Amino acid sequence: MIVGLCGAFLTAAYMARATYLTFFGEARGAAAGEHHDEHATDHADDHADDHGHDVHGHDAHDDHGAHGPHESPKLITIPLVILASLAIVAGLANATPFGSSWERFKKYVEPSPAYVAAESTMASGPGEAITVVGWPSASEGGEGEAKAGCSYETPPVGEVCYFPAVSHAKFKWSKGLLSLGIVAVGLVSSWVFSVQYYTRRNRRLVGLTERSRVLRGGYLFLWNKYYLDVLYEKFIVRAVAYPIARAANWFNQNVIDGVVNASARISRRVAGWVYRNIDQRVVDGAVNTSGAAARGTGGALRPIQSGKVNQYGALLFAAAAIGALVLVIINT
Repeated sequence: MIVGLCGAFLTAAYMARATYLTFFGEARGAAAGEHHDEHATDHADDHADDHGHDVHGHDAHDDHGAHGPHESPKLITIPLVILASLAIVAGLANATPFGSSWERFKKYVEPSPAYVAAESTMASGPGEAITVVGWPSASEGGEGEAKAGCSYETPPVGEVCYFPAVSHAKFKWSKGLLSLGIVAVGLVSSWVFSVQYYTRRNRRLVGLTERSRVLRGGYLFLWNKYYLDVLYEKFIVRAVAYPIARAANWFNQNVIDGVVNASARISRRVAGWVYRNIDQRVVDGAVNTSGAAARGTGGALRPIQSGKVNQYGALLFAAAAIGALVLVIINT
């Protein structure tokens, strides 16, 4: 409860500050340009002549404030209205100060009756209250229509219909008024502080973190988000990621690169042996041998291809004579 009340105070203070800076603080951004244009317009109106013409020869209105604050479009406004309406309905659905008939929300989240084994109801712990629900007759369903389900039908053999007893806290005006008072204190104190700090620039408030080491330390502690990022990046990440990264780097340099380099050396040696013995001796040897054989055969047959007709006739006569001699020998 204390944590909830502290959260309510801080939320009220923060929203009061945001509201003050948005609607009552000094104009900034595009709103500051629009505010400046209004002063320029008033100044130009003061110097206008009786006929309504600008003495300085320029229009008093410009486009500097065209992009200032404006109402959101319907695409944003309509969902906001719907959400606000649902928030009001949700609040009224659990308005406990108005009586138990308004406490609808707690009924939505209560568990429903269910069939369980009879032994499980007896084995429940001493701190758990279980209410066994009876079942009326079908005529008690209402308006002549019988209802079905647990507590309206006879349960199966060995099972009972039970409903866990739920105890809701009762509303107390003392606690309600305490929370409202804390919220009111947060709103008023934050509003007074915003007026003194942002508008009047009270010297007792402005520059506190520069004059006090304790407040400066607290401001830096909050500004650095409780140093959770430093704790995560400098200690947790270094303690976890750095050893893993170093181990992964060692594995990459010594194991993976070692395997790759050894495979490269073996492949290079195998490729050199294949080049020297298979490519140079077998493949190139076969090609060179066939070329030498073709060259020798061509050299031996070159004298036959002399281009002389009488030599060709002599060779033809010799071949015919040899063929005739072979035929004579075969026939005899």
